[in-house]
Amino acid sequence: MDKIFFEIDPKEEDGKPVYMARFQVSDLPKAKQYNLDLVEKAGYLERLYKNTIMFCREGLEKIRKAPSEKRILIYWDVANKIWQFLKISEKKGFFLNNYYKHFIRDLNVSRTTVERLLRLRKTVEDKSNLDPTKSWVYYTRRYVRLKSKQP
Repeated sequence: MDKIFFEIDPKEEDGKPVYMARFQVSDLPKAKQYNLDLVEKAGYLERLYKNTIMFCREGLEKIRKAPSEKRILIYWDVANKIWQFLKISEKKGFFLNNYYKHFIRDLNVSRTTVERLLRLRKTVEDKSNLDPTKSWVYYTRRYVRLKSKQP
């Protein structure tokens, strides 16, 4: 199946965030070719994205209040939720255009933070492999050190 790209536009209704999936017009023939109901898929992607954003916002808030020995575990949970969103949508043939832009905007974090979150999840696939006595900085620097040693 060909890739179908989408974007998420944030809106607000009754003071609550609402996320609207938007597909590229050029992908409409592909959807028809594969008998995809884009309205149904859009609803699914919107719900999945909203759940991801809400979970991540709560996690980022918890990090601010958490003792240092629990922070890296929460960072990993946030990173894993983003990772899962990207993998689930890709598995269904949908790819979020410029996902960095979306997560920066909707989580109100820097691009560097999003990059580090995804790097953490990519390099540490299982949360049980984390050492809670090590900091977020340790893991982000560790990745840079490991990357610089590669040929």
